[in-house]
Amino acid sequence: MLMERYQEKVFGYLYRFCGYDREAALDISQGVFLKAYRSLADYDIRRSFAPWLLRIAHNEAANYLRGKARRRESGWSPDNWDSLPDSREDNPEAHQVESDRSARVLKALEQLPQQQQEALKLHFFEDSPYEDIAEIMGIPRGTVGTLIHRGKKQLRLLLEEAVRQET
Repeated sequence: MLMERYQEKVFGYLYRFCGYDREAALDISQGVFLKAYRSLADYDIRRSFAPWLLRIAHNEAANYLRGKARRRESGWSPDNWDSLPDSREDNPEAHQVESDRSARVLKALEQLPQQQQEALKLHFFEDSPYEDIAEIMGIPRGTVGTLIHRGKKQLRLLLEEAVRQET
């Protein structure tokens, strides 16, 4: 029942967190639900379930990416962004502009420190509130605000630099 209710949310989070790697997201999702099932006795029923489950997903994805980095593979590929289905197929020019912009943003995002990347992904891609991000990442709420603020500021500088280099 839990899997049916939260499967899409967990998979979507992992899919984005793992750089749009569908197979990795599927594999990790299975591990997340197995770990959650085994840890249900540790769950505090006074707290919201989704952040607890996403915290498990976050930890599992971070472990996966650390292992992948040790094997010298990239954990985030802007190339994968371009292969996603797009509703603008009828307007190739708009699609290309958006695709270029997305690739530029993702390339800049991967240059940020890991915690800033994670906070920004949760905030902007998952629409998670600061409280949930804090719980998922295991950090204070104020730190989430700082990470997002500094991450946005650094991302803006990186994007401005990328645009300057292109012209």
